[in-house]
Amino acid sequence: MNIAFYARTAIEVDRYLYIVENKVKRYKVYALKNITNIKNNEQVTLYETLLVEK
Repeated sequence: MNIAFYARTAIEVDRYLYIVENKVKRYKVYALKNITNIKNNEQVTLYETLLVEK
């Protein structure tokens, strides 16, 4: 019983440390995705504006 508890605790600690260590990387990916979405929205708006002006 104790071995199972310690094994589970070690797995949870390892998972937590992985999340903490890679938090910055995930934030960078999320920020890049938002920047890309903003740029795409601006391009679509510009294209729609050009279509309306013709």
